[in-house]
Amino acid sequence: MPVFMFSGCNSQPEKKVQPVADTIPAKSLKDKSIPGNFSTQTLLTFDSSQLAVFLEKYPLFTGFKTNLVSFYRNRKYAYAWFDEKGLIEQAVNLHNRINNITDEGLPAHIPYRKEFTELVETGNADSTVNPPVFTELMLSAQYFFYATNVWGGLNEKQTNDLNWYLPRKKVSYTQLLDSLINGKELLDAAPVFRQYELLKQELKKYNAILKQGGFPAIPQDKKAYKKGDSSAAIAAIRKVLFLYGDIAADNSSAVFDDELLQGILLFQKQVGDKPDGIIGAVLLKELQTPVENRIEQIAVNMERSRWVPVNIRRNYIVVNIPEYRLHLYEDDSLVWSMNVVVGAVAHKTAIFNGDMKYVVFSPYWNVPLGILRKEVLPGIKKSPNYLASHNMEWNGGNVRQKPGPNNSLGLVKFLFPNSFDIYLHDTP
Repeated sequence: MPVFMFSGCNSQPEKKVQPVADTIPAKSLKDKSIPGNFSTQTLLTFDSSQLAVFLEKYPLFTGFKTNLVSFYRNRKYAYAWFDEKGLIEQAVNLHNRINNITDEGLPAHIPYRKEFTELVETGNADSTVNPPVFTELMLSAQYFFYATNVWGGLNEKQTNDLNWYLPRKKVSYTQLLDSLINGKELLDAAPVFRQYELLKQELKKYNAILKQGGFPAIPQDKKAYKKGDSSAAIAAIRKVLFLYGDIAADNSSAVFDDELLQGILLFQKQVGDKPDGIIGAVLLKELQTPVENRIEQIAVNMERSRWVPVNIRRNYIVVNIPEYRLHLYEDDSLVWSMNVVVGAVAHKTAIFNGDMKYVVFSPYWNVPLGILRKEVLPGIKKSPNYLASHNMEWNGGNVRQKPGPNNSLGLVKFLFPNSFDIYLHDTP
């Protein structure tokens, strides 16, 4: 059974235009971003030398040279975004999607945005006779830019620098584009982890809240509020919860009633606060978090979703590190959860996945070198009975704790071999 370790961070790394990983065919990957019927024409072609001319004029796309050459060589340099009537519908759809790339939780840093728009808007001028080759190549280059950033995200080296060691999905964007253009498949889902689309919908909601002026200020007149209290702060809190979607309607009441209580309990659960129905200092801070911060959190997690394998096996375990929770999924449905202890900031748990292969009952605990030096050896110097009193023994040059009810690993441990020496275990 696969085990996934997921974590969190507070900022989104800078993104750059990068080459696309182009390895495994993307036959089953689908996307709504460029829907419709695609051109299959082969009569309209251009000279291959135009690729070099294009990249010399637009050098920010040089990283996609291999993708462009491969794509057009396979097509024998036939136009992909034009047919006998001119620009196909997909060209305009792609242009619109790229111009709205902020909907994907990404900054609006589009290479050659102005030139791209001008080329698309003038793309049909005499295109049935002599389609403009730079418009054609700009569309394909922008597609690879979109695919890299929206579907791929940061490259593996960058994610490893962030201590994320999940195996990256490998998608042939060139073959995916070829399938798009030739109408081999109707694409209806992006090649990203399914959580991505859910986050994208939430991003739309919070962007709408931002356009409406954000969350209202809460005029706090006391340290805490409970059911039955009446205050102008309660009316403001009710408005915030309505915008979050935790209560169905905002009746502007300043009285802490049952409806507000249920909304508070739901909000407390979502932010990890104790679900006691009392609006205290911790919850007030969460309620007053600016909507811009929530948007940033969603964007960061959309980026992380790009790093996760597209298809996770149906039975798996997820350890959500910042939540301190383990979740068990069977047939892709959550069936059980429990609390877990994870590494402190100084000893962070790495983010990775692995296959659970072994279960060990009544395990030994091999004392880590740091604990051996700081605790065990000084303890032995003070008391010759230290090892026996802690149910420990020498094992070669190391110390280990023997199995038993007081063993630091408890009565069982679950192993999924990895280079981080991380495993799941019981506790006394």
